[in-house]
Amino acid sequence: MADDIHVIETAPSGGKSLRCEFRRAGDRYSHVVKFCEGGGERIVLSSVEGGPDELWPASPPWQELHVHQSSEGRPILMLIGQAGKSHWSMSVSTGEDSLSVIFDIACRVRDVPEFLGSTYSQPREEDSSIEFRPSAALDASTELDCSYNEQIALRPEDVSLPPATVRWGFEVGAR
Repeated sequence: MADDIHVIETAPSGGKSLRCEFRRAGDRYSHVVKFCEGGGERIVLSSVEGGPDELWPASPPWQELHVHQSSEGRPILMLIGQAGKSHWSMSVSTGEDSLSVIFDIACRVRDVPEFLGSTYSQPREEDSSIEFRPSAALDASTELDCSYNEQIALRPEDVSLPPATVRWGFEVGAR
């Protein structure tokens, strides 16, 4: 569906904002993060999606999306999905006083994962307008792996033996 797009955007600050767009693509939602400044925008991150038969896709398989509001009136996107015997959930919100989008992810694993994390492609050129940082609201540690060619993998540092719920999270911030 062309109209199955959901957007969450930070409040503009100094003429800048970050926008995260979720778009239905086949059996799941993909997403991009855009840096907006001076009336223009550019994609700084694109989720790398897996196929419908992958048990451990490069990014969680978001199949349902629901929009909620925080007590302060800010939008919160809630997503869930499943691949194999594993179930994922995520909330996406904006930072209270900053130009940041916060991703809080969990996966209920029943088997030892081949890969568990969130993978993004990024433009070839170095982009100093955004940064990754651990989510201040999360007590779970997230590892940043930039060893992939033009990709970033954000993974939980601690993957407990199954069955377990594994959590990771991060903020994408504008500078």
